[in-house]
Amino acid sequence: MISPRRASSLPHRNFRGKAALAAPPNESDLVSEPCDLEFVATSLEREPPVGLASALAHAPLVFAGHSDGATAAASAGYSTNNCRGPNPVAVVALSSDDIVVKADAFGSSPALLAATGTDDEVNPVGNTEKLWLQVPRPSWLLTVQGGTHLGTFTTDRDLARVDALIAAFVIAHTVDPNAATRMIASGRLHLYKR
Repeated sequence: MISPRRASSLPHRNFRGKAALAAPPNESDLVSEPCDLEFVATSLEREPPVGLASALAHAPLVFAGHSDGATAAASAGYSTNNCRGPNPVAVVALSSDDIVVKADAFGSSPALLAATGTDDEVNPVGNTEKLWLQVPRPSWLLTVQGGTHLGTFTTDRDLARVDALIAAFVIAHTVDPNAATRMIASGRLHLYKR
């Protein structure tokens, strides 16, 4: 991440006074995570680490996360959060919690891949489906029949296929639109587009 000394030299946009210092996880701070994501993206854009500078130059921004991270990524992409950071071209939300999508937040809206297991015991599948239905097109919904909250994205027997679909989505919305033709689901995997 960003060192405290370096962070203090970065010009800040409206990030609600968030410090760039690391802190222990705090579930009650989830409301600040979208701005945290945008702060990191802005920092990397302004002063990329030397070893990553060429890779990050003109690279499209994608927010991705699982569970609380998915909720933060989706909130940063689709809700009014007043962070004013860079806009992602795509969002990958894996087992997101319920978020409020603000219709007035949409200008140039990122593409969405919302994915979940149908047996998610932490964030019900309905949360992910609701997100998928609320955001502007293009949006994709991937469900894994019988998949659990963690297992779907870590140990599932179809994990390689899930990973391939996620990769094809990111590639299709960042560098090669033809990669969308590789977004094929079968068996326990179900893919819907709107």
